[in-house]
Amino acid sequence: MLDQCIKSIYATTNNIKYEIIVVDNASTDGSPEAVEEQFPQVKLIRNKENLGFAKGNNIGMRASTGRYVCLVNSDVIVQNGCIEKLVEFMDANPSVGLAGPRILNPDRSLQVSCRHFPSLWNNLCQVLGFNKLFPKSVFFSEPFMKYWAHDEMRKVDAFQAHIDKVVTELTTN
Repeated sequence: MLDQCIKSIYATTNNIKYEIIVVDNASTDGSPEAVEEQFPQVKLIRNKENLGFAKGNNIGMRASTGRYVCLVNSDVIVQNGCIEKLVEFMDANPSVGLAGPRILNPDRSLQVSCRHFPSLWNNLCQVLGFNKLFPKSVFFSEPFMKYWAHDEMRKVDAFQAHIDKVVTELTTN
């Protein structure tokens, strides 16, 4: 998966200067060796032990030299122009601290990655199934904003990246 991820970044990100940093948390599957062999231009950080997802991200961010940091799980396939569009958006909106793209599953269905802050009402709607009875309703929505196709820019309460074992695609469409 990591090989596909890195190749997708190189194939789809052409109009900006960027670096790729891979933080390996003591994996034993040959991933770091493959990165060294296939992608010598990638900055590889090998941790001696598994420090966990969050600490690995922090280590990678500290090693970065760019204006922005894009955290990409190894199971992601980046779509054409996605990273450039995110940079363009951030440059045009200096008061924004975080932007997240639309995330698709391998079958191109939406992988929900943003949500409303939890409330008694939206949790009650989920428990009582109102969100399923009225799937396009904002009023009867559960916290995960499934009523929205995530096909336009919108301010959201929280961005939640899923750590799944499925290949996902990042797109700004």
